[in-house]
Amino acid sequence: MDGRPEPTHAAYSKVCIPHIRGKIESGRLKIAGFFDDVAVTSIPQDEVERIDPQRFSFFNVNTQDDLDRANQHANEC
Repeated sequence: MDGRPEPTHAAYSKVCIPHIRGKIESGRLKIAGFFDDVAVTSIPQDEVERIDPQRFSFFNVNTQDDLDRANQHANEC
């Protein structure tokens, strides 16, 4: 989204495991750090926004306020 990958919003093949393991073992812990080593298929942002115009599926819950907001949204659905 906004020109950056959303690595926690993905499905990964078992083929990725050795690449992920290699990054972890070398101390490079950025989730998207192995993307250059594997085939990546991206979903265009306009397609995501057609299904989720408010981008709520990308909402992070890190605080009690975030959780309250997420619960409020869930109750409205």
